[in-house]
Amino acid sequence: MPTLGVLCAVFALSSCDRSGEGYVRPGKRISFNVSETTPWSQGGAVTKSAVSEENYLLISEQGGDTLCMSLSVGDYIAYGDVPQTKGAPVTTATLADISPLGIRAYDRNGSFFDEGETLVFNDTRWATSKAYPWPEGRDRNVDFYSWAPLSFSDGGITGMSVDNNSKTMSFAYSMPSADAASGQDAVNQSDMLLCYMRSYPGEFSGGIPLKYSHALSAVRFLVGNTPAITIKSVAIEGALASASCLFQPNESEAIVWTPSGATATYTQTFDVAYNESTTGERQDLTDTDGHVERTFMLIPQDIEGSGDVKFVLTFVENGKELVYKASVPAINWAPGKVYTYRFNMNKPFISVSVDDQVVVDTKSALVIKNTGNILGFVRAAIVANWYNESGEIVGGWDESQGVFSGLPGEGWVKGSDGFYYYTSAVAKGAQTGSPLFVSYTRPTRQDAHLEMSIITQIIDARGQNDCMGAYAAL
Repeated sequence: MPTLGVLCAVFALSSCDRSGEGYVRPGKRISFNVSETTPWSQGGAVTKSAVSEENYLLISEQGGDTLCMSLSVGDYIAYGDVPQTKGAPVTTATLADISPLGIRAYDRNGSFFDEGETLVFNDTRWATSKAYPWPEGRDRNVDFYSWAPLSFSDGGITGMSVDNNSKTMSFAYSMPSADAASGQDAVNQSDMLLCYMRSYPGEFSGGIPLKYSHALSAVRFLVGNTPAITIKSVAIEGALASASCLFQPNESEAIVWTPSGATATYTQTFDVAYNESTTGERQDLTDTDGHVERTFMLIPQDIEGSGDVKFVLTFVENGKELVYKASVPAINWAPGKVYTYRFNMNKPFISVSVDDQVVVDTKSALVIKNTGNILGFVRAAIVANWYNESGEIVGGWDESQGVFSGLPGEGWVKGSDGFYYYTSAVAKGAQTGSPLFVSYTRPTRQDAHLEMSIITQIIDARGQNDCMGAYAAL
């Protein structure tokens, strides 16, 4: 049975008499010993797993300044030993703090537990509000369904439906209302756990294990390589506000979310000061008491990277409040995964992009841009070949084939290696002062077509004034 990050609760049957109802086999009371079998919470450093750590450049909507951000998907970092049920993924240590849990049970005759039955943690064990014995006969399997939290102060699960024929649970879920004024949205968001287990009398001598899967996505933030700043808040714009969920534990995709279309902006205030002597490669955003984490517990969603979801980072540097607002790179926030984003204010980041426009046989509107956050030297090469209908190269190409306008552009120099070098350093977020060429019109052949690529590279230009010399020194 697939699981997604699992917590385990174990329960056993206890003695009870329900004469006249066909339940004649006495047993032990249903109780629960909570343990964690496959935790998603491990102390220590962030561990990369399904998605390798990648770097992205965020460009502020206030003046085009840049900020480097990296993403890793892996283990969650716990803070101190303070139990938390909100603002952090639930672990074995905190499962009892979200008691009671919802539970339903079915045998071949239908519902086995009373309507509205719950699991409650009583000092040392988990138990239902009343005792239930096993149905008569070892062949009387019982299917158990459980979820947590059972209730929310705001939003939460509604319309819980269990289909014991298909072994599924379905429900609607609404996030707690966004409240930018209070800045405590992450604090008010709870983890969600879902569970299915089938058992029969005597299968587990020590009790029936309930394995809970995490249904939400955890999104958390770190900062690194910062100057002396104060992080004021982080907000997530465009996060899903409501959705329906199908829990189908016997399928490869155990948890399926269907968005309702509603989105919201969730904000968490931090007000945490950093200075150059305390900042390092990774600094966790904590509350002012130094140990309470603030993790956003969000409905999983597929982010397109086109501005549908944005991060808004607000911080104060040298007495000035700065706001960075940029699109979240494309990613699928999946159930049971922890997504750790690290903002790096000062880390050198080198990147270049190239774009152009092709209309019929003419390439134009060539734009080469420094998408890093430091000065860069840019060079470019024009590469092309003739291809037949089968995609095979049938001929080479040189610049005498076709018609260029404005090659090379102002400030561009062709080197002996075939690259064109832009002789001036390009500022972060800026384009070259002139294009490599204004336009190019390709020739035509009856037996082949021409495919052309502009290969661009960029290197660190800080402290240097010779573009070609800087490349030669590599």
